[in-house]
Amino acid sequence: ANGRIREVQKLLDELTFEPGDVDGWMGPDTAKSIRRFQATYGLKVNGRISEELVEKLYEITGKDIPPNGRLYVRQNFKPVFNAPVVIRNEEQTLGSHLFTAMYFEPDATQARWTAVTLKKGSPPNRHALHGGLIKQPLKGVDQSAEALDAATAGDVMNRIVIPPETRLRLARMLTPGSSIAISDDGISWETTPKGGSDFIVLMQ
Repeated sequence: ANGRIREVQKLLDELTFEPGDVDGWMGPDTAKSIRRFQATYGLKVNGRISEELVEKLYEITGKDIPPNGRLYVRQNFKPVFNAPVVIRNEEQTLGSHLFTAMYFEPDATQARWTAVTLKKGSPPNRHALHGGLIKQPLKGVDQSAEALDAATAGDVMNRIVIPPETRLRLARMLTPGSSIAISDDGISWETTPKGGSDFIVLMQ
């Protein structure tokens, strides 16, 4: 969360809205600066950081929103490519979800998907030792049981912004049965780099 505040402060400072020190702390100067920016660009004036505020800041400064996630593509149990993606509301957990493409004709322009949301073990189990690697809770991300329950598959997918060139490449590779796995934890160590298994999502 501090990194997000710092980035907002930096952008506000570049636009001469005087947010105070760029220190990652939400003080009164930063709140006043946000309110001035919101009033100037027709946003709801509340002095709070929101996805709408961040997107508008990047739009006005002419910058691309920096990627905060990664998409890994595998085919026939081997890595094909990986690409950066933007995850909106990064302070909210993603949970674990599996999407599978249903049958579609070769000339189809759309595909239907089924989605399964996977429930992880209790938060203490996330500290369990897996092959010498300790999985720690993600910093600044609410991974409580309530937050995980609220992370529905459709809502989570809508938070992921895939660049157009990457979307086009994926569309060309898509076949019935293709799957998309979404997880806070990224690739597990069980996912072998050269073959033998595909993506593994740890549930404990």
